[in-house]
Amino acid sequence: MERWDVQGLRRLAGPAKYYAVDPGMRHAMVGHAGRDLGRMLENVVYLELRRRHRRVTVGRSGRGEIDFVVGEGSDITYIQVAQSVLDPTTLDRELAPLLAVRDHRRKVLLTLDAGPDVTHDGIVQTNALTWLADTHA
Repeated sequence: MERWDVQGLRRLAGPAKYYAVDPGMRHAMVGHAGRDLGRMLENVVYLELRRRHRRVTVGRSGRGEIDFVVGEGSDITYIQVAQSVLDPTTLDRELAPLLAVRDHRRKVLLTLDAGPDVTHDGIVQTNALTWLADTHA
């Protein structure tokens, strides 16, 4: 996946980011030692985004990497994925790149945390499993 500067609206040079088209491949290569639920969740979200959208890139803002930038033109959504953000330090780390983007496009934080949707300064935090099951998201 190519990297995209969300503030300068241009493609960034540098290494691409890779996801497995079959999450079972990662398990076969890394085995149980690589049981990182957060990375596996990010991979599943990537595959679903590719199914739903023509354009999916990695975003870069002044405060770090945005996991996914989807859509084109004025219909763009920024998406962060984290296993859990119950720890305030983790929540701050995941929100920082989205808060650094100063436009009014939709921003979403997907986690496995239970509970209703929560909004953080306009960023909607929702359960990833609910989002995956929503065919209209």
